[in-house]
Amino acid sequence: SCSLTDWTVVDGQERILFHAVLEADVYREFRPYHVSPEGGPVERVHDAHGSQPRLSPDGTRVLFARGGYYDGWERRHYRGPENQDVWLQDRASGAFTRLTRWAGNDGKAAWLDDRTVLYLSDREDRAVNLYRRSVDEPEPRAVRLTRFTDRDIHDWALSADGSTAVLMSWDTLHRLD
Repeated sequence: SCSLTDWTVVDGQERILFHAVLEADVYREFRPYHVSPEGGPVERVHDAHGSQPRLSPDGTRVLFARGGYYDGWERRHYRGPENQDVWLQDRASGAFTRLTRWAGNDGKAAWLDDRTVLYLSDREDRAVNLYRRSVDEPEPRAVRLTRFTDRDIHDWALSADGSTAVLMSWDTLHRLD
């Protein structure tokens, strides 16, 4: 299984980012990879397990999700050891930082700019909503951007300039400026 998450420039070269289980690891979890759109060797983004890799606009950091072998979103409002959290890797130092610690699922994160991320979480109203937070503050408050209460956001995408998000909830697309 392979899931695409980004088409970006890594160290001056166009790359497609994805997560998959390509190696015979004992630990059954995804790893983040990248490959040239022209083909060629597949390379790990970093050595940690995780999914949904996204490179920061300035190319210095990688967002990704850890936990939830099955991407964490199939079991609605699950609380337990398979919850997903959003993580960050500094590419220069190799250091990893856990950005979210909610007892439920946080994931499907994307960069709004070099210091701000948007991500899905089921932390309020027992519904999955879109949140914003800074990656530079030690314990920032997550800011809720949507107010869904009866239906979850299942997926979303952000425009290249960060001005508009499109959210999918059940069978409807919603626009958020």
